[in-house]
Amino acid sequence: MRGLSCSRLLFCVAIWSAGTLAPAQQNPVQQAAPEAGQRVVTVTVVDHNHHPVTGLKAEDFTLHDGDWQRPISAVTSANVPACIGILVDESGSMRQKLAAVTSAVADFVRSGNPDNQVFLVFFNDDPYLDQDFTSDPAKIVEALKRANARGGTAFYDSLIATADHLAENKTCNKRVVLAVTDGYDNESRKTREYTFHFLRESGTPLIYSIGVPGGNGSFSAPGRQTLEFFAKMSGGAAFFAESSGDIREAAQRVLEELSSQYRISYDAPATSGSNVKVMVHAADRKDLAVRVNAATSIVHSAISAAAGPATGNLPSSPATAAAVQAPPLGADCISGTVLDEDQKPVARLLVDASPAFGPNPYAGKLPYSVTDAQGHFRLAGLVKGNYRLHVRPEPSLRGQGAFYRNEDHTPVASSESCADVAVKFLTRFATLKIRVIDAATREPIPDYAIMLRNASGDAQSMSRFDPEMGIHVPPGMELTILAWIPRQRLRSAPMTLTTPDVATSREITLEIDQSSSTPVKNP
Repeated sequence: MRGLSCSRLLFCVAIWSAGTLAPAQQNPVQQAAPEAGQRVVTVTVVDHNHHPVTGLKAEDFTLHDGDWQRPISAVTSANVPACIGILVDESGSMRQKLAAVTSAVADFVRSGNPDNQVFLVFFNDDPYLDQDFTSDPAKIVEALKRANARGGTAFYDSLIATADHLAENKTCNKRVVLAVTDGYDNESRKTREYTFHFLRESGTPLIYSIGVPGGNGSFSAPGRQTLEFFAKMSGGAAFFAESSGDIREAAQRVLEELSSQYRISYDAPATSGSNVKVMVHAADRKDLAVRVNAATSIVHSAISAAAGPATGNLPSSPATAAAVQAPPLGADCISGTVLDEDQKPVARLLVDASPAFGPNPYAGKLPYSVTDAQGHFRLAGLVKGNYRLHVRPEPSLRGQGAFYRNEDHTPVASSESCADVAVKFLTRFATLKIRVIDAATREPIPDYAIMLRNASGDAQSMSRFDPEMGIHVPPGMELTILAWIPRQRLRSAPMTLTTPDVATSREITLEIDQSSSTPVKNP
C-alpha cells in the first residue's frame, strides 16, 4: 500500500474538477475563437520503416487549415525542449513487468534533451503525481523506485489528469505524454469518449504509448485499440513491446521521434481549429507518412476552468465545493452541509444527486460536488425535480480503507433559489480485518479486490488498503462482502454479516477457488 504524503499527492483532483460531461455531447465547451496570427504545429515525418525523416525544407511541405491552403512562413527541425508527463501503470497486472518498465523509463529520462521538464505519474485505481516538473533526471529515477504494482487500471482518468497538468504549464512550447501501460481500463469514472473530448478542448498533447502485455501475457484488443486511438488523434504513436528489451527499444524510438520533429509556422486565420493537414512532397522520397499535432496555443480547458481554481496546481488541501457541471442542464440547484454524529461539518466528501423518480437526464454522469472545510456543498445546473443525495469519500480518502455511507436517502427537491439541506454522515467505525486465501492451498492471495454492499444497496469496491489495518465500517450494519481477483475475474462466495460495535474489530476469511475454469464477471 502507498500512503499519502506531501510528495505523493493524489492526482484525481483534476478528474473530479473536470466536471461531468455527458458522453453524447460532441462539442462540450464553446471556447472563444482564437485570434488570427502566427501559429505553430508539430509535425512528425517517418518512412515506410517508421523511422523519422530529417533534412526536409520548407518547400517540401504544404499545409491546409480547414479547406484552405496556408502559406508556410518557417520550418525548423531543432530538438526543442519539451514538457513531458510520464504515465506509468502500476496496476496488479504489471507486477512481472514493472522492473523492466521503470528501468526503460529511467533510460528515457537520462537520454532526453537536458532542458526537458518532466513529471512522473503512477496510476492504478487512481493516478498519483509522484514527482512534479523537474529537469533533473535523478529525481525521476528516484521516484521510479517507489513503484508498487497493485490494484486496477484507471487509464482514462489518469490521462485526463496528466494532460490537464501539462496544460497548466504555460511556459511549454511542446507538450508530450508518454504512457506505459497495457491500455485496458477497468477502473476509470470517465469514458474513452469523455477523455477524447477533454483532450480536444484542453489542447491535445502529443501522446506516445508503450503497450505492454496484460497479466495473461498477451495484448487485449480493447487495450491495443485505446492506445492506438489516442496516439493517432494527437499525432503521436503507439509501440507494443513483447519483452523487456522491446520496452527499452520503444522508449528510445519515442526519444528519436521527439528529437527529429518539425515545427511549422504559418499565418492562421481567426477561425483556425484542429483540422490542420500537412503533406510532404520530397522529390526523391515517395514513401513518407506525416503525423500532425495541431495543439499550439494551449489554453487551460474551459471544462476545468468552470470548476474554480486551476486543477493543474494539484492542491494537497481539500478540494473546494465549487465543482460544477459543464454544461448545466437546468437552472435549479441543491446546497447544504454534511454533518457528523456530533453535528460537526465533514470535509472532503463527494456529494452526488440522482433523480428520485423518473429517468436520469444526466446520461449516467451524476451531478456532484466536494465538501469544503466547513462541510458545504453545492450542486448546480440541475433539472427541476426531486433527488436523492449520496455521500462518499473524496478519492484521496478512499485508499485509507473505509466504507462510508450517508444516513438519510429522503428525496430533496431542487429549486432556483438553491434548496438548503443538512446531510448526516457516519464517522465512527468498527473494523473488519479481511484475509483472502486460495480455497485449495489455503495460501494468501496477494492481489485482490473487495466489494462491500449494505442493505440499502450502497456499494464500494477497494483494491488498495492495508489488510493489517483493516477496513473501517459503520457499526451494527448488515453488510455483504465478497472478494475477486482482477483480470482473472474469479470471486469468492458472498458473506453477509452484521458489523461489530464502534472501536471493535472482527476477523473474516474469504476463499477464492483459483482452479475454477469458468471465470465470472466482476461484481
